[in-house]
Amino acid sequence: MGFDVYGISPKENTPKPEILSKRVWEIKDKDEKDAWFKADDKWEEENPGVYFRNNVWWWRPLWDYVTEVCEDVMSDADIRAGHSNSGVEISAEKVDEMLSKLVPDLAFENHIKYEKEYQAKLDAMPLIKCDLCNGTGIRDDAHVKGECNGCQGKGERKSWDTHYPFSHKNVESFVNFLSESGGITIS
Repeated sequence: MGFDVYGISPKENTPKPEILSKRVWEIKDKDEKDAWFKADDKWEEENPGVYFRNNVWWWRPLWDYVTEVCEDVMSDADIRAGHSNSGVEISAEKVDEMLSKLVPDLAFENHIKYEKEYQAKLDAMPLIKCDLCNGTGIRDDAHVKGECNGCQGKGERKSWDTHYPFSHKNVESFVNFLSESGGITIS
């Protein structure tokens, strides 16, 4: 599962190549399909306001950071809706308000400091009792018989929170996307 974020009225820095007018799943020829993907990657790179994607693991910490920086310009409904991929739209005007907070935040490198603090918090989390084997290190259920594959037989494992990474580069990519998006739809 992922979060696909589309620009509502993105800046188009280069025209869309003709090959992208075809539906990729309808292309049978391997070379043509490879050309389609190459053209799509290039076009999206040249037009960063069109599309941004994160899987759920990367999206949640990113959205938490964005909403922390922008909490005074975002409604509670916007903040909550960003944690679902239900098609919420955030207007160009609201995105501009968000950028008025995010751009200076990046200039001061607060996102880099946040990344270090975030990682330190994850690293400091204690191991938790494995819920798959109830802390025994051994499973005897319909899926596994023997050593627990959730904790490798140790009875403890890392918290699920440690599976949600944060990267300052992800923030920079998202802010670049926002700056050229003309508003966004989170799907």
